Amino acid sequence: MGKNRFLAKSSGFRYRIRRIIESADLVVEILDARDAWGTRNSELEKLVKGRGKRLLTVVNKADLVKSVDYPESSKICVISSKNRGSAAILKEFIRSNLPKKPARVAIVGYPNVGKSTIINLLKGRRSASVAPIPGHTKGVQWVRIDEDILLLDSPGVVPSYERDEISIALKGAIEADQIKNPEYVAHKILEKVMRENPAAIEKTYDIKLASNDPQEVLSLIATRRGRLLKRNEPDTLNAAKTVIRDRYKGKI
Repeated sequence: MGKNRFLAKSSGFRYRIRRIIESADLVVEILDARDAWGTRNSELEKLVKGRGKRLLTVVNKADLVKSVDYPESSKICVISSKNRGSAAILKEFIRSNLPKKPARVAIVGYPNVGKSTIINLLKGRRSASVAPIPGHTKGVQWVRIDEDILLLDSPGVVPSYERDEISIALKGAIEADQIKNPEYVAHKILEKVMRENPAAIEKTYDIKLASNDPQEVLSLIATRRGRLLKRNEPDTLNAAKTVIRDRYKGKI
């Protein structure tokens, strides 16, 4: 199976994820509620099952959607890592599925789905470095939650079958400056948000939507923020990167 250029930056998807899975007693895959199906990593799931490890599914960022459409699973938990009440729910979900005690639990998933944030939620304080930037976690670190649970925070992994840059960008797995066509990605993001929650765009950028044309919306955002080129033309490229980053941060 070939590698794409996003995986080439690491030591290789299969090698890295295999080592993580082999060192864990339980694997927890984190999905983004805004695209739970799209952030599911079937390649990772096959590796987990192939090694006889138990797999749990946690759908994060439920606060950002009105309803969650997620893959059916007998072992699934839907939460928002911004809700402190989710800590007890998630901890009990993990504890009730531990194959032994104490146990090593690997937290895995696409970049920017909130793995480190979830670890900090469970710990109750900042233990794992957090930033709304794809690929922020560079290494692997173990974080003790209590006497029974030792969590592994790992870098986000993109499966080798994921080759389309636009698709990967829409899932929040590429930093805005690395996207070849950020305006196209921003268009797709705006189209989705305008269908589901247009008020979020108006509130975030302090604009009034008069059109469903994403390019016009980018022009409005650029103008509102004073991002202008020569002859006072709106800098829609800069506005597009802003939209992408705000999507990653959960603002829209």
